[in-house]
Amino acid sequence: MNQNTNIEVDRIKCCMKCDASAKVIQIAGSCSRKIDSNLVKFSHATVKNITNDLIKLGYSIVTTVGSEERMNEEDDSSETIIYYWDVLDAVYEHMQSASLECSSRILAYVVASEKAEKQIPEYRKDMWKDLINRGVISFFNINPGWNSGACKRLQQEKLSDALITLGGGEGVEHLASLYVANGKPVLPLDMPLDSSCSDGLGGSSLLSKIAISHPERFIPRLKNASQLISLRYNNYEDSPEKYANSITEFIKNNVKPQVFYIRILNNELSEYESVEKFFRSIVDPIIAERGYCIKEMGTSETRNPFINVEIFEEIYKSSVVIADISGLRNNCFMEMGYAFGLNKKVLLTAAYGTELPFDPKAIPCYFWNIGYPEFDQRENFKEFWDKNINRPPLISRDYIF
Repeated sequence: MNQNTNIEVDRIKCCMKCDASAKVIQIAGSCSRKIDSNLVKFSHATVKNITNDLIKLGYSIVTTVGSEERMNEEDDSSETIIYYWDVLDAVYEHMQSASLECSSRILAYVVASEKAEKQIPEYRKDMWKDLINRGVISFFNINPGWNSGACKRLQQEKLSDALITLGGGEGVEHLASLYVANGKPVLPLDMPLDSSCSDGLGGSSLLSKIAISHPERFIPRLKNASQLISLRYNNYEDSPEKYANSITEFIKNNVKPQVFYIRILNNELSEYESVEKFFRSIVDPIIAERGYCIKEMGTSETRNPFINVEIFEEIYKSSVVIADISGLRNNCFMEMGYAFGLNKKVLLTAAYGTELPFDPKAIPCYFWNIGYPEFDQRENFKEFWDKNINRPPLISRDYIF
């Protein structure tokens, strides 16, 4: 096999991986200038390897950009106390690889401020321009003149499905609280890095201890803390590569954004059988293939004594909502409206021949027919997903600033 053939094989493999997932993960943290330099080097290598591993699996990364503060401000060769340039270095290297010729997908979502962008070091500017020009990053600039960390974090959480933290202080703690409040997984690493600003209650190290005590708060579908305990960094001090690989494997197996099904559940209704077949034979395989987990009332494990309360809680915590309105049931419309009101990613489906009411009629809808071949329907539904999953919300909230 010649070199060109090898490149083509890599290109095809890359396309297959990229198409299989649309998940987004944020990596956030910082370290103190007082920490042992060997631990700092270990942490930087870990972040870069995690980023590499996740990108190869088809994930995109949320990060920021700005200055490159170092442990010794007078020594340009000393380690940095921030990690976003490790992420961007990995993105840049991946962009330059031959296998990326296949893809125009976004590798990183960068949320920053006008002020932070101006603080990019001179020797980093060519790389930054190249990343922008090649279109592999999507840049979100908060309002001109603002440099609020809280504003950045609010935007970052909206863009992301899950969070990995290391070190840090108030910022990491605020980010984790945003993710947990919205039902999104948080994996806090326990490396004793402290924070660049010497603030907060303990940052990622403290969050790691809390996560081991209450794993369900941080990783909603994790049954016990044994896997979190196995990710303690001192088990991998000899190899940041092995540590990063363990973290990536944990993410792949346990950190799965949730898709919630709004659909007919009453098996006495005439539409029930065809709706059930559509979800089992068409939707379920695609959701599993793309690395999401499914929440469906009546089949998934329940955690609330009142099913009507749990429905709305789970919609609130879901990354994607698939609303099937076959049969035009009032409860389905109510739940769909709640999901749209939360600006969730909502995909509308219905049985072929369903006459949509006035408002839903204006929203793209996938009309399925269980009489068609399953393979064709899956391919058609994948295409519908890809075209519509990133539609803007029905209402954009605009502010003066």
